[in-house]
Amino acid sequence: MNMLRHKLGDETFWKGIRTYYKTYQNSNAMTADFQKVMEKVSRENLEWFFNQWIFTEGHPEIKWYWSYKKGIVKIIIEQQQDPIFQFPLEIGFVVDGKTMLKTIEIDEQSITVEIEAASRPEKVTLDPNLWLLFEERS
Repeated sequence: MNMLRHKLGDETFWKGIRTYYKTYQNSNAMTADFQKVMEKVSRENLEWFFNQWIFTEGHPEIKWYWSYKKGIVKIIIEQQQDPIFQFPLEIGFVVDGKTMLKTIEIDEQSITVEIEAASRPEKVTLDPNLWLLFEERS
């Protein structure tokens, strides 16, 4: 639910929740009914989202590391599980005491991202706001 809220935004998500509750209050409903309401409210096809996060077994298992050289933070992210998941991933950087966020789209088993930074980050964190269901592997 938290990932869907992040994807749709608070306003759309809560509108969908209210619509779903109003529609199915005191009755039975299936996951497909919830999906239908959320698609109608958001005007988005969410079939891939529900297939991936509800009907597919498992979750992302991520192995990653980062390095810094000449103003560039290089991050390598690898999914260790099968099947490969697709999702936006926020990366938090603390540089000179300030936190910066960068969102990247993960859609392959391995991805390398290079991001400019004035100095070496004091800390790099995956999903600092805890939007995503994943397991960090070492």
